Order: sequence, then C-alpha cells, then structure tokens
Amino acid sequence: MLRWLFGGCATCGALLAVAGVILLIIVIAVVIIVAQIYVAAIYTWLFGHETTIPTTIHGMPTTGVITATFHDSDYLAMFGVQHTGVDIAGAEGTPIYCTSDDAKVEGKGYDAAGYGHYLKIRDRDSDFYIILAHLRQPSSYDIGDDLDYGDLIGYMGSSGNSTGNHLHYEIRDPGNNPVNPEGSEGCCH
Repeated sequence: MLRWLFGGCATCGALLAVAGVILLIIVIAVVIIVAQIYVAAIYTWLFGHETTIPTTIHGMPTTGVITATFHDSDYLAMFGVQHTGVDIAGAEGTPIYCTSDDAKVEGKGYDAAGYGHYLKIRDRDSDFYIILAHLRQPSSYDIGDDLDYGDLIGYMGSSGNSTGNHLHYEIRDPGNNPVNPEGSEGCCH
C-alpha cells in the first residue's frame, strides 16, 4: 500500500512510519498528562474538600503571594507530584507565625531533598498537623515546646528542594492526609 502511495519510494514509506511513531508518542504523552490532571481533580473532590479544618487553626502564617495552591495542576504538570500545601512567596527573612491556638512542636529537622528546614506542629485540640517548610534556618523551638497563636516560629527562606524564597504551608489531618489549607477561615484569601 505504501509503495502505491509513494510510487515505489521505500524511503518515503519509512519516513511515514517514523512520523507515525512520533505522533503516537506525542498522543500518549498528552493522554498521560491529562489523566494526571483528572486524577488530581478526582482526588481533590474525594479527599481534599471533605475535611474541615478545625477552628483552632486559622489565618495566614506569613505575608506574601500564593504561587502554588493545594493540588495545583500546574505544579503537578511541572514536577510530576501532587502539591500537598500552599506556597507563599516573599522576601527572605519574612517572619512566619503559628496559626494554631494551642500547639506543640512534634517534629523539626532538615530535608535536603524536600522540605529543607522545617517545623511540624500539632494542634492539641484537633490533632491536626501543620508543616512549615523551606525556612531560612532551623526554628528556635525544639520538639516538645509549646506554641500559641501568633508566636514567631521562623523566617522565610529557600532551603531544601526549593525554587526561591517561599513558605510551604501544609495541614494534615490526624490520619496524615493532606487537607487544603485554603479551607481554614481567614487563610490564604
């Protein structure tokens, strides 16, 4: 059939076959990207908006501009993973405050491949966790320390796997499932 189309040009037939394979690869890549976005949307619909953030967690932990939202499709397309928090960009050294009325530091450390300098705090009333990542330096608070709403807990930076100065603000329910921080009253609007 190809010989008939191209008047016996075997090279032309081979080129057509290669073009067909390239087109097939492009179509498959587009289908994968679209499927990831739909999977993210379905996951958010199933899990992201079902959980209500307790009223004891409220407000923004810092000032700045939101550059990535919870389950952001652009983030998924760029990095290939689901974004589990809100990224708030600002100047290096911008203060970061506790957003829980009554909390305790449960984790602290440095994750070079991810969060960089981070602080994980637990809201005592709800057992929800707040993770604040990419801090400029380790927080002055240690594991076991008590925190109240408005306590200064650190400063914005770009530590770990980061593309620039920002705070990654993440909230997780007691089952360790990420919850949309924009669902908290007064946060991120």
